[in-house]
Amino acid sequence: MSTSPGSGRGDATVHVIVTPNTNPAPRSAAVMKPRTAVRWSPRASATADEATRRRVQNRGAIHAAWRLHASHVRHSLEQGFYQGWDLHPAQLPSRYATLYAFFLEGVEAASERLLNFVGKAAQATLVGEVFDDAATGQGLLNYFLRAMSCGALSEEDAVRRSGLTLDELRSRSFVAILRGRRA
Repeated sequence: MSTSPGSGRGDATVHVIVTPNTNPAPRSAAVMKPRTAVRWSPRASATADEATRRRVQNRGAIHAAWRLHASHVRHSLEQGFYQGWDLHPAQLPSRYATLYAFFLEGVEAASERLLNFVGKAAQATLVGEVFDDAATGQGLLNYFLRAMSCGALSEEDAVRRSGLTLDELRSRSFVAILRGRRA
């Protein structure tokens, strides 16, 4: 079964392999198997026109493969899977471009949410209410940490946009940030 991101039927290409054995009922096992999107034909060209045509065709195939890979990376990021396992160095440009785009497109909303969240957490503490949603604050903090880690945001940008100090960001703990602000 082959699926594409957003199809609702899964996010992997799965092939069923039937293994021969002496048992009359065949055994089958589902395994993950990478697909090859670009096929190279390293034949020598007869003419300059043919060489140009093949270069254009290969460039188009590479760009199509990068677009496909970028859509898969974007889909994974949107589903909360921030780590990937790229099988080939040629996948790195599309991964980095997609990571940067993902974090930079969402940084304004995350910035506003984190600033409001820290402010409301401080208010809740001041009026004696129990603040029990630290997981949301930690998720927003993780967004900034991941954006810094991949290089989409510098430390200075993260400090400016998050409203946190560099030490607070480096603590990697939203609960520790709240405790430090209460003290």
